[in-house]
Amino acid sequence: MGFYSPATLIHEAKRHGVEVRPPCLHSGDWECTAETAAPLTAELQTAQRRFVREGPPAAYPRPALRVGWRFVRGISERALESLRGARVAAPFTSIADVTSRARLTRSEVNLLAQAGAFSVWEPDRRKAAWEALRATNDTLPLAPAHRTPHNPVPLTRDELIQLDYYATGVTVHGHPMMAYRDRLKAQAVKDSRELERMGNRKDVSVAGLVVIRQRPHTANGTLFLLLEDEHGFINVVVRKDDVEPNEEVVKRAQFVLVHGHVSREGDALSVVGHEFIALEAEALTQQSRDFR
Repeated sequence: MGFYSPATLIHEAKRHGVEVRPPCLHSGDWECTAETAAPLTAELQTAQRRFVREGPPAAYPRPALRVGWRFVRGISERALESLRGARVAAPFTSIADVTSRARLTRSEVNLLAQAGAFSVWEPDRRKAAWEALRATNDTLPLAPAHRTPHNPVPLTRDELIQLDYYATGVTVHGHPMMAYRDRLKAQAVKDSRELERMGNRKDVSVAGLVVIRQRPHTANGTLFLLLEDEHGFINVVVRKDDVEPNEEVVKRAQFVLVHGHVSREGDALSVVGHEFIALEAEALTQQSRDFR
């Protein structure tokens, strides 16, 4: 996917009003596909108004993007080929049908269930895994011989986001920073949207998920961080003299809280930091893209 990670590209697409859908064994394919979009929700209309400059957004936007099966982490090439072959023969009709015709293993159906790929038949991912394991004739030590009900507590939005990053590396349910926004607001930490309205040289505190680190040779030792939150991006400048004293945070932390000041040069907006703190947050199974 080049310079940006798939997760970052999907978050940005959603901010521009594109509907993104998770992997699906009924409607999707091994690669990402375009699908007929549903009528715009109020949230998507708001997103489109931010970026469409001429006229109101259409009632039916550009096609929706369906994330492909190959983004399910841990799924083997053999399983993908088996799924594709079975799907060509006939559409899948149930979790048991997928499991049987694609000859999936216990591990493979569990990976697909965690990714929400069975949600058209069972929205709850843990119930879907339970059903898929039954279809593989899975037997566990001390498991009851008869069927027993499985009614787990529904996953919260934040739990779904965490599970998505673990299962596929991408999520359509929101941004990880949403879990910490109330706490950050109480500390007067600005988000990327609020930062856009601030004047040059103003003191500011910002925070986000580090998606890119750059320390080009032409920058004389300056390190640049690109932070992402639920509304967009924040460019952070770490001056040469601040890099080594804050090395553990600016080079390795996944979520970073920055105290500094606003720097505006024409259309370019950034935060020049003077204090860098690793934000206490649930770790994601994702690494930043680091360049020199």
